[in-house]
Parts: sequence; C-alpha cells; structure tokens
Amino acid sequence: SSVESTRLTYSANEYSKTFTFSTPYLTSPACVATAENDNVNVYITSISLSNVTVEISNPPETGKKTIVNLHIHEVSQ
Repeated sequence: SSVESTRLTYSANEYSKTFTFSTPYLTSPACVATAENDNVNVYITSISLSNVTVEISNPPETGKKTIVNLHIHEVSQ
C-alpha cells in the first residue's frame, strides 16, 4: 500500500494549501493533518484522487510560519 508524508509551510496571510500526490490514488486516500508548532486548528477541506486541500484556523503572524504535518495512506479495499 502507498504512503506519503510532507510538511506544509504557511506564511503570513496564508490559510489554505493544496498538496498534489506523487501518484494519483485509485480510491480516495486517508489523510491526517496536524499542526507542528502552533496552537491552531487544522482542517482537511477537500480530498480527491490526486490532491488534498488543508486549511488552518489562523494564519501565522508576519515573519512567522506555521508547519502542518500531512500523512496520506492508501485505503485497502
């Protein structure tokens, strides 16, 4: 089964990022997103066979960054 992981970095005024999978999945994968260094809520707002969109509740202050760890797992049938 396929597994991917990445870190999404949000800068000031950014609250939404889309990550494109290295290879499209045959069925929607399971995705888990967690904030690494800030007290923010993380939401997966869209999952397709080729990408996932992740939003955070508050963008970081100017000059700071918020990191979100994203794990994608193929779902077995």
